[in-house]
Amino acid sequence: MIAAPTASLNVNTGVNTSNNNSDDVRQLIERYQAAGQGHLFNFYDDLNDDDKAKLVSQLEALNVERVNRIHQKATTCPSPMLNNQSATLAPLPEECFDSVLEASKDKTQEWQTIGLNQISQNKVAVILLAGGQGTRLGSSAPKGCYDINLPSNKSLFQIQAERILKVQQLAQQQPGAVANVTIPWYVMTSGPTRPATVAFFQENNYFGLSSDNIVFFEQGTLPCLTFDGKIMMESKSQIAVAPDGNGGVYAALRGTGVLANMAERKI
Repeated sequence: MIAAPTASLNVNTGVNTSNNNSDDVRQLIERYQAAGQGHLFNFYDDLNDDDKAKLVSQLEALNVERVNRIHQKATTCPSPMLNNQSATLAPLPEECFDSVLEASKDKTQEWQTIGLNQISQNKVAVILLAGGQGTRLGSSAPKGCYDINLPSNKSLFQIQAERILKVQQLAQQQPGAVANVTIPWYVMTSGPTRPATVAFFQENNYFGLSSDNIVFFEQGTLPCLTFDGKIMMESKSQIAVAPDGNGGVYAALRGTGVLANMAERKI
């Protein structure tokens, strides 16, 4: 990694930054070194200009300090446990929750009526987390495309779509329903599954739903980390990343504009 010292060499980092916006790259290197992730530039001087630009662009877009905080939180016990103190855990008060398994028939009917009334005013949407591939099912396609061996041979996406269609029909029958009851469907994919997911919907004519009311959005990614929190590299010019999991839905809803779309629809 370290070349012989020359006038163009950044002595503090050991990385030659003479030909690639040196000031910006130098600051980026210093930032990553301060975060304990300076190893990501180990092969920087081996790269051609295009690969250097690709690596710099990826690292500039990454919030490395946030990545470090996530690793710290994920691998550090909460302070009460560290201090050998018992965490205070108590069940929710009974008035805060209820269950269809224990509720009376009248109560269940009341909930259903409330739900259908909200749907009849176009105030309800469906969010589907569909970023996974069917690898463990023996398929490279997104899980939602998978045939789960029902007699109908329907995919999971089709089953979900038909449920939405049915609920729209039921809500349309409610007194005071809007002229066209619609349940927007927000489908979260991962980067690798999005093309196949969108194509599957198109090939199946969106399962009878309007394409205007189906919004695809992607979950985020996070760098792959070693157990001691070091960001891993896929190649000399690219860090290794993976989808950020189900919990990433919250940041994705905000970052991709889905929450704004819901607000516009008055969901």
